[in-house]
Amino acid sequence: METTRVVILTANHRIEGEISVGAGARITDYLVASKSFIGVTDAVVCDLDGHVRFRTSFLNVGRDQVHLLAAVEFLK
Repeated sequence: METTRVVILTANHRIEGEISVGAGARITDYLVASKSFIGVTDAVVCDLDGHVRFRTSFLNVGRDQVHLLAAVEFLK
């Protein structure tokens, strides 16, 4: 397994952390395979104004709450 650093946007939060994807797999493949939750490690949860609300070593994010998920390496 490889980890990929991602940003997840929900209606009320911006979450940055890592997800574990299979070697050579795309984030899209991971999302299709995930059921109800996306497991995020080393997560930082901010409100949409950028204020840190909390940090945690593990967070389950409800898949139906995700508005956007992007790999940090592709953000500019």
